[in-house]
Amino acid sequence: MTTRRTRRAAVLTAVAAFLLTTVAPIAADPIHDLSEEEKRDMAAVATYCKTSGEEACIDRLMQLLSRSPGLTRVVGQRLCDHGNASMCFELGMLYDVGAGVAEDDAKAASLYRRACDGGHAKACTTLAFKYAEGDGVTENPSEAMALLRKACDAGDQDVCAELAASDRRRSELDKDTAPIVDEPFPQLTDGERRDMIAVSHFCATHTLDACFVRIQRFLDRVPQVAPFVWQPICNDGSAAACLELGNHYAAGDGVAKNDAKAAALYRRACDGGDAGGCLNLGAMYDQGEGVVEDDARAVALYAQACDGGDAVGCFNLAVMY
Repeated sequence: MTTRRTRRAAVLTAVAAFLLTTVAPIAADPIHDLSEEEKRDMAAVATYCKTSGEEACIDRLMQLLSRSPGLTRVVGQRLCDHGNASMCFELGMLYDVGAGVAEDDAKAASLYRRACDGGHAKACTTLAFKYAEGDGVTENPSEAMALLRKACDAGDQDVCAELAASDRRRSELDKDTAPIVDEPFPQLTDGERRDMIAVSHFCATHTLDACFVRIQRFLDRVPQVAPFVWQPICNDGSAAACLELGNHYAAGDGVAKNDAKAAALYRRACDGGDAGGCLNLGAMYDQGEGVVEDDARAVALYAQACDGGDAVGCFNLAVMY
């Protein structure tokens, strides 16, 4: 059985052995044209690593490698092969963006997997988004979610916070999309129903903004379900979603026309910082639709919309004066 002590020794041996043989080939990939300064720097790191702890050694090594992606690739592969999760992650990033190597999404994903399995939280998070997008791997929302939870367990607190929010969002989406997938919407094709479920899973593993973009793409193709999609997103705090939902109730698009509800939704959008919500609510007070006509409130809302960068709000404000 490999112990932490023997694993650490293996990593340090790999570092020192590589650095002390700076021009020797690793696998089939030699390093060429090292300057004398680079050779001295690498020898200095090797000496340092003989007497330092693993993390200190890796930190010093990373300082050296930051100047050369090519060196990172060669050294990183050796250290990754010896079980260092951090170097597997760093190497994966090189292949992900094509820095010093040919861009290779599949290889990047494979290296992120090794790093994640080694307890590297950021690698788990990065790999999760690859599975969510099908980037270098087959798209798999369930695997993406499992990897995000693994990242949280490994100590990524940002992911933990996002998961807590997405769990609430998924609960709302599951409730609101259930009738869409079943009887109330027979006009949906099987493909559209599958797409609806896929959107729900996507939103469970992504930020609210990313979820919003994905929903908009879906609704471009299936606009008839828009009101039922926007409600849980609005409930989760998206001012833009409240605005979209208000527009549906104002126009009777997919739902029974309801000016009072539209006004309430525009209020939520405006209070959430969406200038369009302020503009539309101002128009309702201006015209007395869904609310009691009130010119003073209309002026205040147009001014708020104008201050928020809405040109129509500025125009309407000028007209009111």
